[in-house]
Amino acid sequence: MMTRYLITLCLLAVSFSINAKDVDGRITTDIIEVSMNTGYYTFDDEWDLSSASFIGWGLGFQFNRAFRAVINYSRINPSKSELDGFVAGANDVKLQRYNADMSYSFFTEKSIRPYIALSYGEIDITYQLGDKEQKQDEQLALGGGVLFKLSPKWFIRSDIRAVNNHRRGHTDINSMLTFAYRFGRGEQ
Repeated sequence: MMTRYLITLCLLAVSFSINAKDVDGRITTDIIEVSMNTGYYTFDDEWDLSSASFIGWGLGFQFNRAFRAVINYSRINPSKSELDGFVAGANDVKLQRYNADMSYSFFTEKSIRPYIALSYGEIDITYQLGDKEQKQDEQLALGGGVLFKLSPKWFIRSDIRAVNNHRRGHTDINSMLTFAYRFGRGEQ
């Protein structure tokens, strides 16, 4: 699944870099964004796991002041005692999320902008029990938040999303704080 995300991101990068030109016709990197995120992931009761913090990163494109697409990776960090009980007898249990976000911001001329976000991805649970095992579950998330423009290059985003796990039928809650940097001249 991650390979599909990377291929999609590369194709988007090529197509948008062709069209991302400044006033003199030169290709610009102003639309590229890198970000670090942290937050709290609240698992549905069916997971039998307590809420846990996470940290991650993102790479994306700001198509204009309103539309943004970002590929995110997050590592969720439940307590070791909970993870040991989650997969009985397993060692080295890890929870990771990969998702592609699309968001739309309102009031784009202001420094504080509410936005809505839709994301699709998966949660991976890997563990060591005899042979290495891995469980995956596709996720669809919908939510909203607030973007704070600090400068043309620096942004802070805060949001909350309901995350539906397709196969299991669970709904988790993801709250996240993101620090984003845009290359080149940033937002124009």
